[in-house]
Amino acid sequence: MTEQKTVAFHTLGCKVNQYDTQAMRERFEQAGYCTAEFDGQADIYVVNTCTVTGTGDKKSMQIIRRCHRQNPQAQIVVTGCLAQRAADELTLPGVRLVLGSQRLGEVVELLEQAMKQDCALVAVETLRKAPFEHLTVHAHEGHTRATMKIQEGCDRWCTYCIIPSVRGPIRSRPVDEIAAEARSLAEAGFREVVLTGIHLTSYGRDAKDGTTLLDAIRAAHDVPGIARVRLGSLEPVVVTPEFVEGIKGMPKVCHQFHLALQSGSDTVLARMHRR
Repeated sequence: MTEQKTVAFHTLGCKVNQYDTQAMRERFEQAGYCTAEFDGQADIYVVNTCTVTGTGDKKSMQIIRRCHRQNPQAQIVVTGCLAQRAADELTLPGVRLVLGSQRLGEVVELLEQAMKQDCALVAVETLRKAPFEHLTVHAHEGHTRATMKIQEGCDRWCTYCIIPSVRGPIRSRPVDEIAAEARSLAEAGFREVVLTGIHLTSYGRDAKDGTTLLDAIRAAHDVPGIARVRLGSLEPVVVTPEFVEGIKGMPKVCHQFHLALQSGSDTVLARMHRR
């Protein structure tokens, strides 16, 4: 009998990365791999990186090298924002596959392809016209609430921020997919979902058909079994009279909003290219 291969995961950065990691975890499990603790021995290590700050870059590199020290024979997969920005710098000892912010749903197939060819595969693609990647999550190990990614990318291009370069343009998840995943999570026993995205306030703007964040919230809100809906970080501009009236009609939405106030100085905001 063939021994089951083990895979361990480490996530740096935001809730969107956490969601992406869980989606990859489920892909590996569906392919017959067994999840292992990251601090121990594993056949495969998946490191989902962050590059929002210099600290994120440094920690990501440290974690990749630590994986190789823990098991020099392990296959290392590097994904996420740093991989998108600096793929060529990440073909370090032990690294078998480098993915960016896309093709995460193909992680198992791409890794096995690289192993079969006995090469280091860089599968980072341009994000200029990237579609929303239809990842699906059915559970969240060790958590009582589930995070759901409903939006990807940003087009704000703030002076200090690299996110539009490494996450690509705005892409919104279709409303019917949001409802379907909420139903799946409710059936798995989750009563609370957190809707998240790279720039959640921009949800629906790319559809150009009148779809708004309210439609996405309502899709999760109306699912039987879901008792609470939380929202990730929002921009103050989302708080319009229409948004407030819409939220008033959805009692499952938690009475808490994280509105990102960046500065009280018009001069500083102008330099930051913040609206």
